[in-house]
Parts: sequence; C-alpha cells; structure tokens
Amino acid sequence: MPQLRIQMPLRPVKTLLGPGFLALLALCAGPGALSATQSAADASKTEAELQAVKSEIERVTRQVSEEQVERDRLSRELRTAEVSVGKAREGLDSVRRGRAERASRRTTLAAERKARKPMWRRTGPRWPGSCAPPI
Repeated sequence: MPQLRIQMPLRPVKTLLGPGFLALLALCAGPGALSATQSAADASKTEAELQAVKSEIERVTRQVSEEQVERDRLSRELRTAEVSVGKAREGLDSVRRGRAERASRRTTLAAERKARKPMWRRTGPRWPGSCAPPI
C-alpha cells in the first residue's frame, strides 16, 4: 500500500511573530519581564564591577612595573658599589704587600749591616773608657 502524503501550505514566519503574538508573549511573561529589567540592572552592575577590576589590574600592573624599574636601578647601583669595593680591596692588598715587602727588606738590610760591622763594634767597648781597641 502506497503512503499518502498530505502537504499543507506553510505560513510565513512573519505572521506567527506578529504584534499580537508579541503582546501575548509579554502578558504571559509578566514577572519575567521584570526579571529582564532586573537582568539589565545586574548586567550594568556587573559591567561596573568588571571596569573596577580592570582598573585595579592596571594600577597593580603599573605599580609592579615601577617596582621592577626601581629594582633594576638598585641592582645596577649595587653592582657598581661591589666593583668599587673590589677595587678598593685590591688597592689595600697591594699596599699591605708593599709594606710587608719593605719591612722584610729593612729586616734583611739590618741583618746584612750587622753582619758587616766589625766584632768590636758589635759587642761595644771592651776596655773601660775607651771606644777603640788598643793599638
């Protein structure tokens, strides 16, 4: 048995959504229409909160950036100070080495001078009242 198909003309969508249908929808929505107004208020409140959060994020970002710039400046100053201290320590070490070398040289020279002096000068006068040995 063949199937029977019945075709009905379709109404344009425009007639279904006419002004009467929209009025009926608004009447049926009753309390929902109020919630739509409330939703708009909530949306604007949410938008304001979002803007406040964005402003806070920008402020914190600026502050972090400024702190980073300050930290970089202080790091450069610290590096410069460390280099200066290193050079000053090298200079101090050089002065200390020079003084130690000169002290050692003085000790060596004093020992050599003492070794070159005649025996009678090293021990002092042997005869009372005399500075030199008898001839």
